[in-house]
Amino acid sequence: YDAFISYRHVEPDQTIARKLFNLLEHYQTPKALSRKGVPSKLTRVFRDEEELPTSKNLSESIQYALEKSKYLIVLCSEETPKSKYVAQEIEIFKALGREDRILAVLIGEDATKCFPKELLGIKDLTILNKERENKLTVDIEPLAANIHDKTLRGMLKKLEDKEKLRLLAPMLGCSFDDLYGREVKRKSKRVLLSVASTVLTALLIFALLFLNHANQKRSAQANLLNEIDQNL
Repeated sequence: YDAFISYRHVEPDQTIARKLFNLLEHYQTPKALSRKGVPSKLTRVFRDEEELPTSKNLSESIQYALEKSKYLIVLCSEETPKSKYVAQEIEIFKALGREDRILAVLIGEDATKCFPKELLGIKDLTILNKERENKLTVDIEPLAANIHDKTLRGMLKKLEDKEKLRLLAPMLGCSFDDLYGREVKRKSKRVLLSVASTVLTALLIFALLFLNHANQKRSAQANLLNEIDQNL
């Protein structure tokens, strides 16, 4: 799997997880980036409601899916820290040595109330200088996409419009700016094509109306001439 989506089975988390799953699996990389070697799309994303109905042993299936996943995406709402299953999934993924491949999607307003404590790990960072190595211990927070909004509709729109790209970029091996810039150009092109199509349709309708009016006028003139001939 390219990614494993971890979330608590409550709303709005479930709806957002379902939307995210579809966005990731159906995303097509802009052709300009594909020509540079960026994968054209993700291969497969794990979400338990999509994958587990055929499984007899859920715990083993979850463990297997985590082991086979390149990235872990955690949906973080105020309900997330209450889920022991999300906590276990994070711990398993960290134990696999992939702590640097955990991506968070912030749903709630306050990250301190939404991020499970398992996401806030301690790492040793080694900084090199000319004289010696300095080792620092710092708090690490996962890369986060922020879709918080007052309404579910607003959150889904943020996810679809821009924030999904923050998750796709590391998974595809490119920068967010690359994806966002191409996405803006792609949307602008769609808008221009839509406008051009609308203008052409309007011109066609106008032309048909004009021809119909001309035909009616010619028909009226012909009828008038026939009446004159008959009267003569």
